[in-house]
Amino acid sequence: MSSSEIASPSRLSKGDEITFSPVIVRQSPVSRTPQRGNLTGNPRTVRDNVADLYNLIQKWNAAHLAGADILAKIHALKIAAMEPVASEERDIYPDGIQYYCDLLENTCKDLSSIVMKMQLCAKQLRAMCELENYQHRSRRGAEDTEPTPMFLTWPVERFGEVSSDIVSQYAAELEVKNSILEGVCHCTTREALLFHVAAWAHQPAMVNENATRNKLEAMLIETGHR
Repeated sequence: MSSSEIASPSRLSKGDEITFSPVIVRQSPVSRTPQRGNLTGNPRTVRDNVADLYNLIQKWNAAHLAGADILAKIHALKIAAMEPVASEERDIYPDGIQYYCDLLENTCKDLSSIVMKMQLCAKQLRAMCELENYQHRSRRGAEDTEPTPMFLTWPVERFGEVSSDIVSQYAAELEVKNSILEGVCHCTTREALLFHVAAWAHQPAMVNENATRNKLEAMLIETGHR
């Protein structure tokens, strides 16, 4: 068929009709609500927990940076003490080191508290998934197994899955940071000291930090925070 034979809108006669399949996109309760704070019930609980998780991650980031500054000071003190003469004369516990060790311990306690609160958020989101599904079955009957998305596109289970995945990585990173706390001040070589400092900075237990950030961002968008 030549291009001249293909009907275009300008060449259609008045009797011709074109029908289109309508595309229906479900609006999020968040976008429909004039004041977003007026959400109630399960959507409000889910949205609040997502916001709490985001805020806790910001607190983690601040504590992580504070710990990096403390480790830089520990590094400076210990490197200066390692300089003099023979290795047997090196003082691996220079004056002032205990002060910074205490600060680092307090930072790790803060991180531990943050992770515990993250885990509570993830637990509550998983519980909301179960509650939403139970309520759906009660309303529609056991044979209807596909509840309407709570917000825009995500099935309700997705909130529990994503939050649990995010929190598990922070929990694993907390273990790394506690190991750094236990070992950094006892380092006897520059190499070991640098390893501890670098491990804190790079957060090796965060398997894919970009992917974690993307998952968090997706949750914020889904619940109307973005």
